[in-house]
Amino acid sequence: MILNDKKVIIMKKESSTVQIGLRLEKELIESLEFFAGHKKLDKMMIIKQAIAAYVGDMEDAFEDTAIEGYICLRISEEELKKNTGLKEIPKDIKEARQETLKMITKEKMKR
Repeated sequence: MILNDKKVIIMKKESSTVQIGLRLEKELIESLEFFAGHKKLDKMMIIKQAIAAYVGDMEDAFEDTAIEGYICLRISEEELKKNTGLKEIPKDIKEARQETLKMITKEKMKR
């Protein structure tokens, strides 16, 4: 933007939220409005809570899958840390991985 022969830079404050467009079935909107009314919230807050809860469940499942993958020797310690945000692997998880390794070793020795 130029103002009185000087360049003026307008900096927009970056928002912590992003607006999305969402089309929902009328019946779903009616249900949202019903529950929002009983909780004394608006329907957008109910939608935000539902999405946050769903994403939280997905994150938990992803972390559980990573832990299982580590215990079953499918992923490395580095991958587990990357996928879970763990800085150190808890003792019980390390022990479970060692037990899996022992079982695999015993099976191979039987052959």
